[in-house]
Amino acid sequence: MKKKTQQTVFLEALLSRPMSTNEVMRKVRTTRPPNLATAARDRYHLDLPCTIVSYVDADGLQGTYGVYSLTAEDRKKVLKLLSGEG
Repeated sequence: MKKKTQQTVFLEALLSRPMSTNEVMRKVRTTRPPNLATAARDRYHLDLPCTIVSYVDADGLQGTYGVYSLTAEDRKKVLKLLSGEG
């Protein structure tokens, strides 16, 4: 059985729903979700938008994180790619 690449796990996960950088880190077991996103954009010609979300933590400090999602066109490309047609 062939082991799935981080890129494959990342794209499969995004098919189910948008994911934050922390969720990607846990699901894909990587410390660099932006690198996976950039590689997917370059290699598969995806838009793969990342929405920046602001928050205030329990100590009152402000921060941001990204949420990755697939556009409708990205979704078609990823489904085709993962089915072996891409």
